[in-house]
Amino acid sequence: AIYYYLKNFDLSIIYGNKIVELARKTDNKKLLSKTLSNLSANYGAKGNYDKAKELIEESMQIDIEIGDRFMYLIAKSNYADLYYNLGDFNRAEKEALECYNGSKEINALKTLAYATTILARVKFKQKDYDQSIKYHLEAIEYEKELGFESEMEETYSILSDVYFEKGDVENSLKYLRLYRELSEKIQKNDKQQKADSILIQFEVEKNTKEFDILNQKNIQLTELTEKLNEVIRETNDFVSFLSHDLREPLANIYSISDYAINDFNELSNEELSSYLSDIKKTASKAINILESLLRVKSIESDSALPEKEEVNIIDMLNEIISKFQHRLTDKNIKLEFIHKDLISVYTIKQFLEQILINLISNAIKYSPLNSEVKIIAKKVLQGIEIKVIDSGPGIKDEEKIKVFKKFVKLSASPTMGESTTGLGLYLVKILSEKIDANITFENNKDIGATFILKLNL
Repeated sequence: AIYYYLKNFDLSIIYGNKIVELARKTDNKKLLSKTLSNLSANYGAKGNYDKAKELIEESMQIDIEIGDRFMYLIAKSNYADLYYNLGDFNRAEKEALECYNGSKEINALKTLAYATTILARVKFKQKDYDQSIKYHLEAIEYEKELGFESEMEETYSILSDVYFEKGDVENSLKYLRLYRELSEKIQKNDKQQKADSILIQFEVEKNTKEFDILNQKNIQLTELTEKLNEVIRETNDFVSFLSHDLREPLANIYSISDYAINDFNELSNEELSSYLSDIKKTASKAINILESLLRVKSIESDSALPEKEEVNIIDMLNEIISKFQHRLTDKNIKLEFIHKDLISVYTIKQFLEQILINLISNAIKYSPLNSEVKIIAKKVLQGIEIKVIDSGPGIKDEEKIKVFKKFVKLSASPTMGESTTGLGLYLVKILSEKIDANITFENNKDIGATFILKLNL
């Protein structure tokens, strides 16, 4: 409103739009209606009547919805003024009369003054001088009561013109004198009002800048809080991981060793060999866990990436599949590898290999005995797509968001008690990002899930 009265319509529109955005976000319909109505006046003052009309109509619709009759009448008076400025005096009269009658019903003096002024001007344009004089005199009474000196100054000026057109020179001069007297009075106060307005404008802009700075700091604080919470979550998960996954094999090694030492003299060579074999297997499990942790730490760091090279996808997959033959045989799982052409890609070989190893390992791990795993490799638009399809239980809807998180173990369990660290799919995700690949997944219609790796050529 300050910028509107200073006739700085551009700034008024900028701040008005900010308030509109805030009102929409907070669903404050009363504030929204009022601001839209004020904005329409700014657009009207700039001659953008189409935008002004759009805003007024939205404002009136909101007023009807929330039952705010006074604000509806304010919008109505703006609507009438808009049609007056467009030169549609009949429509302006219709809208102003509705505002006039509605204002009298609820005794709304402010909107009554607005409507009466518009009716007075419309009648002047229509050369109905008597009706114009009637409405002008009525408007003056309302403006005096409300203390609307600027509006009354303009009313005196137009009323003087009406009397002149009618041929009543005496009254024309009378209202011309009243106009000049009031104009001089207003001009005396104008300098102080401008100074006050400039001071207010300065304070508004200062507060706006401070608000923007504070808002930016709040955004930064929220982002830092989210990052801190993520670090805390990862730390808690890591502690839990160490206390369970790493403690278990170490505790088993200790127990087996202790038992073997205590009964060493009574153990046969075959029994001792069995104990040592168990220790080796358990130690291997602990080493695998530590290697996974070190691999994750290395990849997460910003160290230089290995060089890219041309990789034959089919050869790589055949080599990886051969490494899983023992596990496939143990679970009697049929692995079907479907491909058509020789497919090559320029990428970081060891990263891609680790991604495929983890995906195929998971597929075998969660597929039951006597089931099937499929791998499909093919060229697609602008890239290569590799699908790894298992026969497992699939992924629950509530767990889908956790699939690629670090240290996360889902509710599904490996079907032959295989070990799991909660790092395999996390590694797949970060390695995919390192080679500019995209990894997604979906549940199959019947059973199992499909992981889809898309590589750019």
